[in-house]
Amino acid sequence: MPLPKKALKKLLNGLRSQTVAERDLAAAELGDFLEADYVGDGDFPTTIHALLKGALAEKDETAKESMFNALSIAAALPRAVHWDWSPVVAALPNLAPDCLEHALYLLGYSGNGAYRRFVEPYRTHRDADVRTAAKEALRLFAAEGTQPFAKTAKN
Repeated sequence: MPLPKKALKKLLNGLRSQTVAERDLAAAELGDFLEADYVGDGDFPTTIHALLKGALAEKDETAKESMFNALSIAAALPRAVHWDWSPVVAALPNLAPDCLEHALYLLGYSGNGAYRRFVEPYRTHRDADVRTAAKEALRLFAAEGTQPFAKTAKN
C-alpha cells in the first residue's frame, strides 16, 4: 500500500527542516518506506530528487548519512536501475566514510558499469568499511554482468 500523499509530503518537507533531528528522522523514515516499497511509482522520482538534493547539501554528518542510506535503499530497487547517479559520483571525493559506504553501495546497486571506474579506487581506502563497501559494489557489478547503459533515465 503506497504511503499517503500527505504523509510523504510531510517527510519530504522534513528533509528541508531547520533542525538536524527532523532532517535525520525524515530521511530515516523515507528509507524505511522505500525499503518496504511504500513509495509509489509516481512519487519515486520526487522522493529520490529530494533525498539527493538534501544529501548533497547537508552539513550535518548524521543527517547526511541517513539520506545516503535512504538513497542506497532506493538504488537497490528495480525501478531505480536506470537512474542517473552522476551527482553522487561527483560527490565521492568529499564524502565522510559513513556516507561514502552508502554511496558506493548505491553505485553498485545501480548496475551501471560506467560507475565501476569511480568505485575501484576505494578498494584501497584507509577506512576498512569503505574498502568493504567498494569490494561489495564491484561484486554487484560483476554479479549483474553490468555494461554501461546506453542511456540513463531522465530524472
